[in-house]
This record gives sequence, C-alpha cells and structure tokens, in this order.
Amino acid sequence: MKRLKPLLCIAGGLLIVFGGFIYDVMFAGIPYQDPTPEMLASYAHHAGIASKIRWFGVAVFLIGWVLGVIRFWPLLFIMGGGLLAIGGFEFAAIFASKPQEAHFVRIASMLGWCGLAVFLIGMVIGVIRRVKHKPSLVRDLWRQ
Repeated sequence: MKRLKPLLCIAGGLLIVFGGFIYDVMFAGIPYQDPTPEMLASYAHHAGIASKIRWFGVAVFLIGWVLGVIRFWPLLFIMGGGLLAIGGFEFAAIFASKPQEAHFVRIASMLGWCGLAVFLIGMVIGVIRRVKHKPSLVRDLWRQ
C-alpha cells in the first residue's frame, strides 16, 4: 500500500482536475456575448467553483508527485530535466523564425541545454543508485 500512495494521489489529482473541467463545461459553460447581470453573476459563481476544484486537483497531484519523488528522487531530475529541455528547445524553435527575437532564442536554447544536463545527471544518479542496491545487475550485464 505504501508504494501505491503516490500513484493513487497522482491519479486522484488528475481525476479531480478532470472533474473540475467537466463542472466548468456543464455549469459555467462558455460566457454569453451580451449577458445580463444575473447571468454574469451565475457564470462567475460556477467558474469560481470549477477553478477551486481544479486547483484542489492540482494540489492533490503535486502531493502525490512529492511523495513519489521522496521515494524515487532520481525521477525528479530525469522528468524535470526532460521537461525543461523539451520546453526550452521548443520555445527556441518557436522564436527562431523571428529575427527581432534572437535574444529569446539564445536564452531558450541555454535553458534547453541546462534541462538536458539535469536529465543526464538524473539518469546517472538513477543508474548509480540502482547498481549500488543491486550488485547482481552489474555482474549480469558483465557476463552478457
């Protein structure tokens, strides 16, 4: 059960966020073009409730993430670095077509390379932890 707590929190958080979106679509919906003050008040009320539901789901998701990271902390570096690298390089690709935004391309590229370095550090830490705890893994790899 201890191993499932992080996964249950992550899955529960995602379900709660999804539930918030469903509530938003069903009760708040798309705002009207020329609403009356009563319609505006109703929309604001239901949109606020949906926002609170989604933020609660994000909090539950992050609690599960932290519990998982405490248990499997090299994953923080692996996943965080990977996301940082993808985001940085994608941001650089978006602004590469605009010559007036060249400084953003350089910053985003540096961010992507830093993310890649963090990802690789996480991979090395994960392998070292795995090898340290399972010495038979090294022997099995050496024999092949």
